[in-house]
Amino acid sequence: MTEEEQQAIELERLVSQAESEEPLQGEFQPNNKASPHQGNISTADLMTLMVKAGFNLVASFRGDHWKVTDEAATEAGAEFGAAIDYYFPDVQAAPWVGAGIAGASLLVPRVMIDNQIREQREKAERDNTATEKGVDDGD
Repeated sequence: MTEEEQQAIELERLVSQAESEEPLQGEFQPNNKASPHQGNISTADLMTLMVKAGFNLVASFRGDHWKVTDEAATEAGAEFGAAIDYYFPDVQAAPWVGAGIAGASLLVPRVMIDNQIREQREKAERDNTATEKGVDDGD
């Protein structure tokens, strides 16, 4: 038997062994092997969250006209989710994906507010410095 044949046999043995083992808690699993204890989110719901978070993020920079209604986000999320489910039927979103999106939707607006506060403070400091030096605004 050649070395390549031995490697192929060993690889088949390892794959067979791995398939027969129970997955570790939190380990990625295709839909058909998901643990009933996992808090799985549907692809449509996940995409709805992503649409809302994404457009709200853009709206915070570009204006309220970028905000989407809950109804529009749900419709878009359902369509995106259906497309993903069609092309990737055995892929299941891990719970940490939803947690990451939720965390980002909490974190990003606060970071942006921090940046705005910092910019306002810097502007006030520049204005105070200019006033102290006797520089006026063109009067």
